[in-house]
Amino acid sequence: MRDALTAKPVAVFNLASEDLNLVGNLDFGSLEKTDTISTNLVAPDGAGYDHLKKYSIQEVMLSNGWPVKIGIVGIADPRMVKPNSGFTARDPMDSIAEVIPELDAQTDFIFVIGEMSEKTADEIAGKFPEVYGVLRTERSLRMIKPRQVNNALVMSAVERGRMLGRMTLVLDSDKKIASYTYRYIDLNQRIKEDPALAARARELLK
Repeated sequence: MRDALTAKPVAVFNLASEDLNLVGNLDFGSLEKTDTISTNLVAPDGAGYDHLKKYSIQEVMLSNGWPVKIGIVGIADPRMVKPNSGFTARDPMDSIAEVIPELDAQTDFIFVIGEMSEKTADEIAGKFPEVYGVLRTERSLRMIKPRQVNNALVMSAVERGRMLGRMTLVLDSDKKIASYTYRYIDLNQRIKEDPALAARARELLK
């Protein structure tokens, strides 16, 4: 996992229940280009997860030159966190409520990402008008059409990264979301493999 993030860095990586079986003592803090976050996970004492952040703030420059700050909250499904991982997970709603005031004061938009049921995603969107997007995944092969709940667009991924989702937001002159579009990208043989990741995968499989 860490090798994959080193070869193909992402800005934000949300630690979820499946990841806890793989991370072991991997030093995610050394991933300089990636914020490792979880808003509701509680790491075991002395396990070296001091770098785990409650949220991430990413600043992006839009095509028209506007700087925009995006706050990203990360959720793990408490039902899926196994006791032998050493981690526990707090109630997502309580954890989000604690960080929303901090993020709302520092950012233009807040998004919640992570492992959660449709019900939890709808509850988050309904309770927190500051949230403009809930990007969720769970163990399901169903394709679920994105929908708007309160101020948020709720968008679902397919299990184990079989699809990438792309959301495009159109802002008005006040930097409010005027409209949105979305598309799913099927990760199949038409997508060229990354040579560095493929080489590392072959090493691990030896």
